[in-house]
Amino acid sequence: MAAAIPIAMQGTGMVLNAIGAVKEAEAKAKQAEFDAQNYDSQAGMSLENADLVMHQSAEMERRSRFGSQLKLGSIRAAYGASGVTMQGTAQAYTDMQNTIAEENAMSIRMQGYLQAKAYRRQADIYKQNAQNLRAGKGDIMSAGYLNAGAATVTGAYGMYKDWVADGRSGKTVSDRLGVSVGGDWNDEFELTRSGP
Repeated sequence: MAAAIPIAMQGTGMVLNAIGAVKEAEAKAKQAEFDAQNYDSQAGMSLENADLVMHQSAEMERRSRFGSQLKLGSIRAAYGASGVTMQGTAQAYTDMQNTIAEENAMSIRMQGYLQAKAYRRQADIYKQNAQNLRAGKGDIMSAGYLNAGAATVTGAYGMYKDWVADGRSGKTVSDRLGVSVGGDWNDEFELTRSGP
């Protein structure tokens, strides 16, 4: 019976290694899904930030235009109060101020657009990362099953080697298992090996 204990322990170890390989793969797949969900969340936040930046820049552009129009109106009123007509230098000055105001407003719009574009690009990267993780979950599970199979084959081979080593010593099946079978059955299944 004592000989059966190492074989039973090897068998148990083989099964536990196989189960461990599958459980490890399951844990990695769950972690991949968790990470994918985090990437989805980050993508959503990036898109929200892009929308927020566009709204903020639109408001800043509106305020810039409004402030510029107040300033230009003030300049025209001052010219009018002093008797200057809106021709020549006065007109050129207000036209230049109007152009500068428009450039400032467009610059605000462009900055908002570029920031929003960067957020959208980041959201696309997050979405791609999530998609890649989800696509890789099947590979993770396949690797786990392969590792489980390898653990089983390795364990079975180890048990076979021990069995053969016992066979070289002339032990019968019942001797190896530590049980008494009796009769011809014991001799019929005796492991024999030719050669050294």
